[in-house]
Amino acid sequence: MEVLIFIYLSRLIGVLIFKFLRVELETTTERIAYSIVGGLGAMGAIGLFLAAFGIFNAPAIWLVFIVIALLASKIIAADIAIIKKIFADGIWLWLKKILTGATFLKIIIVVWLTANLLIAFVPLTGHDTLDYHLPIIQDLVSSGQLTFNQEISPYLYLPILGEIIYALPMAAFGEIGAPYVFQIIQFSILILFSAIIFAFTKRWTKTDFLPAAAVIALLAIMPLEREVLHGGYVDVLGFIFSISSLFLIIDNVFGNKFSRQQIILAALLAGFAASVKYTSLFFVGVESIILLWAWRKELIIYLLIAGAAMSPWYVKNTVVFGNPVYPMLQDQQFTEGVGMFMAIDRTLPNAFIFPFYKFGQWFTQNNESSSNLVILGYFIAVYGLIALMIISRRKLSPAEIILFLSAEIYLLVLFFTSHQTRFLLPALILLPPLLAMLADKMLKEKLQRWFYLAICAAAVILLLGNFHYFKVKNYYLLGIYNQMEYVKKIGGQ
Repeated sequence: MEVLIFIYLSRLIGVLIFKFLRVELETTTERIAYSIVGGLGAMGAIGLFLAAFGIFNAPAIWLVFIVIALLASKIIAADIAIIKKIFADGIWLWLKKILTGATFLKIIIVVWLTANLLIAFVPLTGHDTLDYHLPIIQDLVSSGQLTFNQEISPYLYLPILGEIIYALPMAAFGEIGAPYVFQIIQFSILILFSAIIFAFTKRWTKTDFLPAAAVIALLAIMPLEREVLHGGYVDVLGFIFSISSLFLIIDNVFGNKFSRQQIILAALLAGFAASVKYTSLFFVGVESIILLWAWRKELIIYLLIAGAAMSPWYVKNTVVFGNPVYPMLQDQQFTEGVGMFMAIDRTLPNAFIFPFYKFGQWFTQNNESSSNLVILGYFIAVYGLIALMIISRRKLSPAEIILFLSAEIYLLVLFFTSHQTRFLLPALILLPPLLAMLADKMLKEKLQRWFYLAICAAAVILLLGNFHYFKVKNYYLLGIYNQMEYVKKIGGQ
């Protein structure tokens, strides 16, 4: 219940931002998903204000919640009216409307998300979570302010908007023990990703089942699922902010429409992303280049807003350490620590085969998961479809080119810095919608039925693979393993 309250309040503040900025999105899916994503970022900004002034406590946070509810009273009334109408018309009618079109794939998506939600409460075991993400969250809750506790060294220099977002419901509801409320908030990011990728793919494809297929392809990225279910790894917040922002920029610049308000929203999300993770600065750069090429006047607005949203962390680091992204580019031990995750020697020729080598190691390494072969298949399919389009003299759309180059250049940057899988995830998340867009151009109408059946069969296999991948977590859920046995089996990850 606490999670639902916090997410709904995030949606309310997101809708208020939309109204203030006069942002209009085309579909209900987009309006709900983007309002929650934007609202989570806004909640983090409010939390930063409270923590900076030493009032990060339940009374102050509840005062904020009450103010949000009062300002959004008309929105709440409208939501209640919609819920009443759904019940009056019959829930089955509402469900039928949602599930119409690619029904089987949508049912698979619901089953998949529900199954993984049930294992989102497992004990935390991730090294980084236990070493500093969770301690920072707990320090915020216990102290009620930003202490930059020296005993938690990353607290001194990392942007911590993600930790603040996770700490807010803990402080508000007094939920300070495991399982933590932020574990479900983190899982909700996967649902938001599914909604945003569905809406984005639907806009850029004509084949009715491809948006659902893109979501299945997203859910089949097991490293992403693992990250989402790895409660406390705030990276996923940076991913959702970054990619949501990029999709807005693509839709506006290349989708034959222009909305300055959506550019402003994209800038806010990009700023929130960079306030979670340094690597999100890549997307700020990509979006700036797109705007520089298309609408130079909008670039200034974008940079001012994104810069303002991320400025607290980078100004602080510049003043304290003389480096806005400290310890990157400066601390040798940090650079070596990040760079120790190496799949292949960092030479320029290897950069081009990096994704194939990285996700094809199952063939050469006994301890590699076969789930990475799915990702390998995505890369092979992307390159294969692009090659076929070139041979058949079909043009890639600017949106397809941007998605492809964003993924490839991001991987190139990470190739020379760190090969750690979770750092690579933003590039992988871009592959499902790109694959759907390429397939939409190459798929002949008479083959669509057979292709849909093939995707349905693959979806079932991938869902079963998901159960196998998270076997230890499911055994814990079923009571086959107790907590001690679970921690021993799963290990630190």
